Amino acid sequence: ILKVPMDIIKTETVDECFVHPAKVVKIKNESLVVSYRPVVKKEKKLVLSGPKEREVKNTFAIKKLWIGCHVAIHFSDMVGILNADEIEALKRITFQALVRFNEARTN
Repeated sequence: ILKVPMDIIKTETVDECFVHPAKVVKIKNESLVVSYRPVVKKEKKLVLSGPKEREVKNTFAIKKLWIGCHVAIHFSDMVGILNADEIEALKRITFQALVRFNEARTN
């Protein structure tokens, strides 16, 4: 992916690959609506945008969910509930991965 021209990289696919922290804003029967920060292109770099809502599946049928709880999302699935330390660690890892990716493309 480092050699692929930026205009060919599909940010939707890159975004799906990341494990994101997200906040639950609505609980449905078998899915959730969450708020998270997706990966987008900006000035030939991949960065996190402002908050966006999206629907994800509750594939593992996790029952102890509530509006405002924080979860991890990967592809179109909610994959677990996060505590405060996990949220911060996931944010840090995501930021570091994007910085490394962008630096590698400029070298």
